[in-house]
Amino acid sequence: MKPFNVLLTCASNKTNIIDWIRKSVSKFDCKVKVFAGDSNSQAVTRYFCDIFWHMPKTKKSNFKKILKYCLANNIKIIIPSSDQELYFWSTFCDTLKKNKIYVMVSSKDAVNICLNKLNFYKKLYQLNSTIFTSNKLNDFKKNQKLVAKKRIGSGSKNIYINKSRKELQNHNLNKQDYIYQKFVKKGREVSIDCFFSTKDNKLINLVPRYRDTINRGESSLTSVINKKKFIPYIDKIALKINFFGHVMFQGFISNKKLLIFECNPRIGGASFISYYNSMDSIYYFIFENLLPKKKLRIKTSILPGSKLITYKKTKFLR
Repeated sequence: MKPFNVLLTCASNKTNIIDWIRKSVSKFDCKVKVFAGDSNSQAVTRYFCDIFWHMPKTKKSNFKKILKYCLANNIKIIIPSSDQELYFWSTFCDTLKKNKIYVMVSSKDAVNICLNKLNFYKKLYQLNSTIFTSNKLNDFKKNQKLVAKKRIGSGSKNIYINKSRKELQNHNLNKQDYIYQKFVKKGREVSIDCFFSTKDNKLINLVPRYRDTINRGESSLTSVINKKKFIPYIDKIALKINFFGHVMFQGFISNKKLLIFECNPRIGGASFISYYNSMDSIYYFIFENLLPKKKLRIKTSILPGSKLITYKKTKFLR
């Protein structure tokens, strides 16, 4: 296998994903360098990668610069890690593919559906396994407890939880920006990490997990659940939305029923636990794109109850 390099974009402080990439590429019999790219020159990952790139922002006017850099540095695999950049990568992934550079991102249509929470709800409504969502407060009962969140947004920013209709009206939220959902009083929040084949969109593997402790929208403590009961439902969603690569669903298990309310078509901060449960999305993606003639073999073992704690690393700099 010829040498190649991998770029993690919006790398920020995601040292756990850098570690994951290193573990994945070690399975290939060739030299691989791990690049971290971020528009912030002082991103923490610059001290944990092989090469740090103070990269330009992912906007249309910068595409030629980004393409030129990737070609010059033998970057064959790009792994986006932030919602804010997914529109850019889904727009240009076909052009990059023609240059033998592969981006782990779903189709442009899938990105547009998933990043708009109201559009995602409308797509899932027919499956009868989602939380009622509307951009109109009057669609809810007067005393019903609600959650208000940005229609487009991530990281649990600008979110109002367990509020009445009147309380939300007093906040004077911009009606164009916010959506409202019924507050789920009894239930446990879950994330489901999935990998969809880049060849035929089929679900290859998944790892569902409880979000036990959440900080700034990411799980700092998460524990794995048995996956069997989730597979039929995820398969049904995949028939409606054109997914590729790693995708993460969020929802609740309430009264033994799965209620999905959000989808992030990218690797998440706590998705690293899936690696320890025989789901290596990064390896799958590299294998399918750089070794297309070979058959990908999947290990499906899972360790229900296994936990992952995310913590900050300390590194001594001279």
